[in-house]
Amino acid sequence: MIEVETFRLLAWTWNISTAKAYAEGRAPNAQLHPRSWTGLLALIGIDEVHAETVDLAIPLIAVPASIDGGMLVIDGRPSAARAHRGWS
Repeated sequence: MIEVETFRLLAWTWNISTAKAYAEGRAPNAQLHPRSWTGLLALIGIDEVHAETVDLAIPLIAVPASIDGGMLVIDGRPSAARAHRGWS
């Protein structure tokens, strides 16, 4: 059985496995400013040990979350936490 990685928020679920396959080989087209994620990161459980080891060179995957263009990170929250905390 193939394991599918997903991200769920309230009533929505995203297929991370499909998103990673779609993003493979594509260049990032935006930059995340970790400081703007302070409030959200406080609400999300982050495995601190894992976050210390993530590769910050791997792009995050984000999806549109509002009609105003706000983005929601659906893959890479430990990387956002590490960047926010300034771990190098």
